[in-house]
Amino acid sequence: MIRLENSSADNPDAANAAIGVDIGGTNHTAALVNAAGEAIEILRGHTDRSGGPRALLESLSRLLPELMTEARERDVTVTGLGAGFGGPVDFAAGRVLLSHHVSGWDDFPLRDELTAMSGLPVTLDNDANAGGLGEARFGAGQGASDVVYYNIGTGIGGAIILGGQLRRGPGSIAGELGHVTIFPDGPLCTCGQRGCLEAVASGSAIARRISELALEWEGRPALAEDFFPLVAAGHPAAMALRDEIARSLAIAIRNILHTLNPEVVIIGGGVSRGGALLLDPVREAVHNLAFPAAYRTCRIVLARLGYEAGVIGAAALAMS
Repeated sequence: MIRLENSSADNPDAANAAIGVDIGGTNHTAALVNAAGEAIEILRGHTDRSGGPRALLESLSRLLPELMTEARERDVTVTGLGAGFGGPVDFAAGRVLLSHHVSGWDDFPLRDELTAMSGLPVTLDNDANAGGLGEARFGAGQGASDVVYYNIGTGIGGAIILGGQLRRGPGSIAGELGHVTIFPDGPLCTCGQRGCLEAVASGSAIARRISELALEWEGRPALAEDFFPLVAAGHPAAMALRDEIARSLAIAIRNILHTLNPEVVIIGGGVSRGGALLLDPVREAVHNLAFPAAYRTCRIVLARLGYEAGVIGAAALAMS
């Protein structure tokens, strides 16, 4: 358990809070978050892949009362609970459609289960939307009205915030930015199509290309986590691969700039830990590809909230 003691009692936003729950295939996190986006207390649990939804609910049945107790001790009013799930959801129905990582989640009524458990109004969305909303409200997009968020990890998810509100669409599909086609005849994607952004610029794509190129690091076959150290060391093949990835991202961002003209594009997720080694060539490529008016009026930045973007964003769902 992590406790953050920096939330000021003098801050009027600290009097109200929401609980955020971030549900992943490996771990899940629950946090008490005040209206200023400050995590008052964070609790983590390991996701039992063999136990399905019931194992997760059992774990949350222990974590949520701890957060409610913390809220009472701090004289904080909890106004709702938001949950971000690592897989597709039906936002309007409050149901998980499926999980790519854990069995048993098909068409599961998670919103109703969490409402019954907590006694709070519950908002359920996918984890990328939650993370994007967290970054837009409290992170790198703070103060902007129109924000696009790329979560680049094993796969690529995303979120679109326009006028300060998440755009989901009638099928809860808006923001599937990893499945925008970049190269129609490119590599096969997990969705069954070819040349999606996820197939050419995700962590999985980087790992595949490193293997294809037979790159080595410190006398052994290189792994995905060795990619940016190889780039930093000036390895020619790694630098060329980095440029490929940057151009693919830049093509996707160009299309977004020309479609939505957002104020901020945020790059988050594990691959964003490459920092300037990734961001600088992406910015340069977008500058070369996009209409000047679109590029000049948009900031392309790295995410700020780090690992906590999902759980803070889940709380922001409840605050919405």
